[in-house]
Amino acid sequence: MLKPGQVFQTERGGRVEVQRFVGSGSQGEVYRARATDGRILAMKVFQDGSEAQKTRTAFTVSNLHGLSPAVVSPFDRVLASGMLATISPFITGNTLEAWLQESPRAGDLKVRLIMAIGLTSAVESFHAKGWTPGDLGSDQFIVEDTPSLSKVRMVDVDSLVAEGIPAPRTLGKLPYFSPELRRAFLEGKPHPITQASDLFSLGVLLHEVLLLRHPAEGHVDPGAIENYHQVMSCGWPGDPLRGPEPASLPGFSTSLLDPDMQRLLRLALHPAPSLRPSAGAMVATLGKAFARLVTCPACGCWLIAFNGLSRCPYHECAAPFRAPRLCGRGLSVVMDRPEMILGRAEFPDPHVSRRHLRIRPLGPCLEIENLGSNGTFVWGRNEWVPIPEGNALVLRQGDRVRLGELELRLAA
Repeated sequence: MLKPGQVFQTERGGRVEVQRFVGSGSQGEVYRARATDGRILAMKVFQDGSEAQKTRTAFTVSNLHGLSPAVVSPFDRVLASGMLATISPFITGNTLEAWLQESPRAGDLKVRLIMAIGLTSAVESFHAKGWTPGDLGSDQFIVEDTPSLSKVRMVDVDSLVAEGIPAPRTLGKLPYFSPELRRAFLEGKPHPITQASDLFSLGVLLHEVLLLRHPAEGHVDPGAIENYHQVMSCGWPGDPLRGPEPASLPGFSTSLLDPDMQRLLRLALHPAPSLRPSAGAMVATLGKAFARLVTCPACGCWLIAFNGLSRCPYHECAAPFRAPRLCGRGLSVVMDRPEMILGRAEFPDPHVSRRHLRIRPLGPCLEIENLGSNGTFVWGRNEWVPIPEGNALVLRQGDRVRLGELELRLAA
């Protein structure tokens, strides 16, 4: 173990002074250190100082810088006698695992969706290069809390799997193993991490972040490990298509998720690797859910608006979810069908096309798509903004929309 005050020369000509021990993991120990210019750094000292590990750390130092804002990567090394260490920016905060259990902000769906987008974007940045981060789990991420924001950052990149470098010594965490890895592990066979197995692990992580529980919780006997392996190898245990949820589940109900988000988990946790959506597709689905966030007017909780939402999934609030209406110039059209095409018949104005808007109610919101030749506009902060043809936009209560020259407002 290193002692406070020890100074080391780095490979790139810098000097770092050890300040204190931070923690240890399966591959080594982490220390807080200080650079000569005052920067606070993380110094990870590896148990394995072999040539294979030196090759791996050389790759991460040379190739991961700037990979993604959600990834904290090493930028230098210490190659002292009998010691190998990497140098990274020091991130203050709790592990994602601890944050989900302890932070008051973990109850906020909007914050959790931001977390989910951040960690999925981190994985996507590796996959875009043909790499896998490997060893995915909630202890691989740190959450930085500020008064206005909680940011999730991947800080452990030492299990990277990439062509041309030796395989890492640690290959995944059992609670996050995909069915194919789990089967190989139980049979004592090699179980290399792949992008497909990463995607399953990512699905488990998203389940933990969005619903505040592991997918197996409430569906297995805690004392029967064989049952646990079986449950995690047969698809999403809590899939609403399988039937009602068990009573007294920890975390949140799956009813909090819209159908697209439920489908994301269903496919990410699928036993067939080929059916799992890419990390990029997951980011897109999460982003669409974030764009449809609204607050329940009765209880103030964040909700994902979708077609068919009639009650708040938190407290069964029903009153605020009456069918929305588009109103203006004495006109009022109630959106009470799954999809409607509106135009001059509903809004008699010469600037409104015969088929001007495609509309889908999403609980108290509307998803609108422009079809009219004279354009559809929404009011931004200080100007009318056109909706590009073929693009859908979510309107919330009080939002203003213009069809040609006819101005309307969304109301309950």
